[in-house]
Amino acid sequence: MEFLGSQTHLFDLNGTLVNNYAHQVYVITAFVQELVPSIDVHTYPDLFSESVVTGSSSGEDFIRKILTIIGIRQGDVDIQKMLEMLHNIVVNTKPELIDGAIEYIEWLRVRNKEVALVTNANRKRLSVWLPAVGLDMLIPKHRVYHVDFGDRKFSSKINKNASL
Repeated sequence: MEFLGSQTHLFDLNGTLVNNYAHQVYVITAFVQELVPSIDVHTYPDLFSESVVTGSSSGEDFIRKILTIIGIRQGDVDIQKMLEMLHNIVVNTKPELIDGAIEYIEWLRVRNKEVALVTNANRKRLSVWLPAVGLDMLIPKHRVYHVDFGDRKFSSKINKNASL
């Protein structure tokens, strides 16, 4: 792995540059309402618990948690269709940048500081989110590092040539 010099400022995507909590709440609400339009998501507060909003390691895990909370057996739905539906919601909604994120990165770049991004967000999401919020123009592709946490156990495996 290439060493990031002392002049490199490393950012995480979720929660640091992007307000992913607000985005995930929107995604959960839209997903449940598309799945079962008659459900009032506010009667299921566990849908918005940290374990659902930020604790899912995959789309399948996310869907399983939601189905369990709203009382739908996994065998009653087509998980692949649910994944497609979830993907469409995610890629068709623009995440919200944390206030001042773009300005701070521009400030660093004007001062010839390197900027890099590390994330465990999947590459499909990155390919949509980075351009949607303008980060693709500020953080070069070769400075986007994808960290694979797999089953949520720590792994130091970093793909320095992460491609989107």
